[in-house]
Formats: sequence, structure tokens, C-alpha cells
Amino acid sequence: MAAITPEQVESYHVDGYAAVRSVIDAGTLARLRGTLAELLDKAAALTDSDDVFILEAGHSAADPRLQRVSHPVAVRDVFWQVATSDAVLDCVESLIGPNIRFHHSKLNFKARRGGVRIGWHQDFAFFPHTNYDVLACGIAIEDATVDNGCLMVIPGSHKMPILNHRDEAGEFVGQIKDDLATDDADRAAPVELAAGDMSIHNACVIHGSAPNESGCNRPLLIFEYTACDTLPLEHRPPANEYSGRVVRGNETSHARLAGAVTLPLRGDISTAKSIFARQQKAMMR
Repeated sequence: MAAITPEQVESYHVDGYAAVRSVIDAGTLARLRGTLAELLDKAAALTDSDDVFILEAGHSAADPRLQRVSHPVAVRDVFWQVATSDAVLDCVESLIGPNIRFHHSKLNFKARRGGVRIGWHQDFAFFPHTNYDVLACGIAIEDATVDNGCLMVIPGSHKMPILNHRDEAGEFVGQIKDDLATDDADRAAPVELAAGDMSIHNACVIHGSAPNESGCNRPLLIFEYTACDTLPLEHRPPANEYSGRVVRGNETSHARLAGAVTLPLRGDISTAKSIFARQQKAMMR
């Protein structure tokens, strides 16, 4: 398996993201694919979304359209095994240090011929912390390409302020409502991954993805981590027994502050439980 290189570490700090090749070995990738197929079969039997499965519009048993598996580490052991593997954590440690806390996980499916667009956003707006050592690792279970809606990132945008993610009524809608400069949007770069590769992006970098108009699904397994001395600024109850667990190194006795910053808190999110629901609700207004 490949390890993160000095050039990729520099890319993360300069551009806000990096792509690390062949992080997941063939055997683990086969287990992930088998587990995903099993979960898709379970989703096919559903008619409505539940606490685990978020379904797309048009979902049916004949054409199962899975949008997300929520908190997959609490659903199947293989996901937690990957989240805590040396292959993944060695990369994370190279970027945020030896003391690492697990934040949360999700499995975004982005179904073929219709998987929805995700508008520009910064993860930090969803879960602000005392400093910016917060990152997301995205593991490609199948190839992620421009055609099937791979991650798009605006390089260097992690050095910008945290932008407004609320609509005119003040509701948090999970996407940037400030106007992005045309040259910023035009700089957006695709992060294409082969199956087994992993993207890593800083929680402050502006990113999104296009719809999946291809004939191939684009499942992406996402793990979020923080440094242990990076503490949340908004209290939220743990989603499950894995939330906030130290997965490498030691717990902290101090919070590290990034300096004097002003940032918008997420606040009340009403009944919308996912970024898909929040962004869709904003589009319908």
C-alpha cells in the first residue's frame, strides 16, 4: 500500500486537499464492495428513508437509489476497521499530528444517472472547532471521475474566511450563500480517484460535486477526523459510541485556539437531516 508523500502533504497545506493513491489493498476493497452490495440489497426493500439509509427520489426495489448510509462505522465492522487502519491513520497523522480523534463517518452513494449535485460548501460551517485541524478522508470504493460526479475543490480556499451557509431567512441550508468570485469558481479542480485511492481535504476548503449522469455508481466512504486538541465549539450529543473516540495517540488536557476568528455557527437545522435535504429545501424556495 502507498503512503502519503511529502508532495501530497505540501498539496494539502497549500491547496487544502490531496489525493493519495492505493491506500486500500485489494482484499479490503473487495470486502467493502461486498458490504456495499449487501447494504444496497437492504435499501432496496425500503420505501422510505430511515436512520441508516437515505434514499433518492425515484427509489424502488427494481431500481434502488441509495443516497447515503449514515454512520456506516456503526452499521458494519469493516468500516470501523478501515477508519482505524494504519493505512488511513498514517496519512492523517502526517497532516494533523499524532493525537487523532474520530469525528464521524458517512457513505455517499451518488447513484448512476441522477445522483444529485452537491453545492459549494465548507465542512467547518457544519461543525466549527477551536482550530482548523479538521479533515475528511474520502475512500473510493469504485472509480470516482468527472463523469460520475467526483469531488470538486477550489484550491487554496481553505485560507478564505468561513462563508455564509444560511439563506435570507437565516436558516442553515448547507451551502454557500455568499457570491463566489467567478475566478474562484473557475479554478475548481476535479479530484479523480481510482478504486482504493483516498482524497483528503481540509474542513475549510470550498468543495462540492456535480450530478452523476454516468451509468456507474460512485460510492465514496468518508471519515472525518480532528486533532485531539481541536475541540468542538457547538455541543452536540454523540451520534453513536464511535463519536469523539481517540483512535491514535493520547487524549488532550488543553484546547488549542486558532486565534481571534469570527465564524457563523450552524445553529438549528430544523427537520432537514442531511446536506442533501438542506440543499434541496433551499432550491425549492
